[in-house]
Amino acid sequence: MAAAVHVISRKREAARQSKRTQQKQIEEVFQEFDVNKNGLLERTELSGFLRFLNNDKPVSDDEVALVLHIADSYDGVLDGGVSRKEFLVAADAWSSYNSNKDYVMKLMSKFDKSKNGTLSQEELKELLQDLNDGDPPSASELEQVFRFADKKDGTIDGVIKPTELVFAISFWYSMLEEEKSLFDKVSNNYRCGPSGCLIV
Repeated sequence: MAAAVHVISRKREAARQSKRTQQKQIEEVFQEFDVNKNGLLERTELSGFLRFLNNDKPVSDDEVALVLHIADSYDGVLDGGVSRKEFLVAADAWSSYNSNKDYVMKLMSKFDKSKNGTLSQEELKELLQDLNDGDPPSASELEQVFRFADKKDGTIDGVIKPTELVFAISFWYSMLEEEKSLFDKVSNNYRCGPSGCLIV
């Protein structure tokens, strides 16, 4: 029994040590990009960090704005920069966006009929209809998706940019899943037979 307790104790200590090492590495990376040493990654510093994560390939102002808005909103303190506490949120937001970027750009190319690099509400409707096997979204659903996504880069400009499209699609799929779940709940509470339906 004592040997098992000792093994568990060693594993816990190893896990704590691993966490301390990771935190130290994260702090070192944060310090490297916090050029002015004010404890925040401001827009230009965040741009440098995202470029680093992007294998030294340029990142757009819209991409920086998106990550800044998501990370800065994380703790409810809108200070215009990414704090240490928000740093991993910024990295995760970039990773999530970047892993879907090619798919998003293909959809933008297909549905951006005006070729202005954004989607209007009508163009978004066509995209959502395509994602829903030809069934168009209701006016209410379209409005909800549009309002949700249009503000994700920190500005409401009446169009969906490529950086916001990831959120529009994600929100749309969550709405469809919620609708399906509700249908399943309702249909599971009814038993129908030749003489009618019974609520169970």
